[in-house]
Amino acid sequence: MSNVSDSFVPCGSPAVPVSRVRGEGPDVGPMLSWLKSGGPIREDGAVLSWINSAHPGYDYPEIAGLALRLLSIEGRSMFLCDRIAAALSSKVSPWGGTGKEGREYAFDSAMVLGGLLTLASKKGAITTDPELLSRLFNFECDCVRRKVAMTDCSASARDHWSVRYGAHLLKLSFTLREYPEIGGAPPQSELLEVLTCDVLSLFDGRRFRTQAGSRWTYLHSHCYALEGLLGLGEERSATAQAALCAGAAWLAELQTANGGIPAWHDGRQASGNARTDATAQALRIWCAVDRINFSQPIGRALHFLRMLQSPQGGLFYEPGSQDVNTWATVFAIQGMEWAREGPRPAELV
Repeated sequence: MSNVSDSFVPCGSPAVPVSRVRGEGPDVGPMLSWLKSGGPIREDGAVLSWINSAHPGYDYPEIAGLALRLLSIEGRSMFLCDRIAAALSSKVSPWGGTGKEGREYAFDSAMVLGGLLTLASKKGAITTDPELLSRLFNFECDCVRRKVAMTDCSASARDHWSVRYGAHLLKLSFTLREYPEIGGAPPQSELLEVLTCDVLSLFDGRRFRTQAGSRWTYLHSHCYALEGLLGLGEERSATAQAALCAGAAWLAELQTANGGIPAWHDGRQASGNARTDATAQALRIWCAVDRINFSQPIGRALHFLRMLQSPQGGLFYEPGSQDVNTWATVFAIQGMEWAREGPRPAELV
């Protein structure tokens, strides 16, 4: 699908096979079973953010796109993939956006597009309406050109990291490269370069701030930016590669004693509970960047994720939470596979 090399090891480690790393992670089998049949995927193909009867989750197209990408890569649940794809197709607006609460996000739209493209690649044919894929892609590109993260929203939500043009949007690098290859659109190298430069301007040598004018780093967003650098593949500059290596090392410095990655950092200290989503993302990043030199942080992350595995199989969001979180589980399934079998950055979910 992408020109990202599946043997990519940018920070100096020899690319030698490592069958296992120290640290026993969560059990992948129950995680997959929970994802496929334990509750987050409804009969109509919608995917819920989490499962908790006391705190119900919501229909989340972005996460449906991520789950679709993972299940399509796995290739053993195509009937379920088709159901998710049909549900996602019904949620795309006439101008190509999708999201939640009446707002349409570039990030959500790109994750949906990525899932649909991965399904098409697995099947060897475009099975979704090509015009719908084109709308999703054009919406994504238009948002980057206008340097916005979403359609207009209420003033009360504008300070939230996810609604601002910021670090997390660099993960759009995957679909900005994949859609022209699969959908036959003109390459978007210049637009991708603009996005990369904009996000790299938020990097202070160790961490990505969430957006211009903010001193805060949300670690989930920081990880999305690093994932976006992985998605640049052969187009990654020396500056981008250095940021990838430094940002991965900073994650290891922040790792808590129990192996988790905290929620926030203000440039001086971390705050907030360790989260399974950022921890599973860091696990994948360390596996892709330098699986040998990061073997100890990888092992600690595996231990943390195992501690947060629910009886149902999916992962709780954070210590003390009863939300069995869908996107954290998706990331952790792939992270476990990469830790044991080796990374495949082109397939990053």
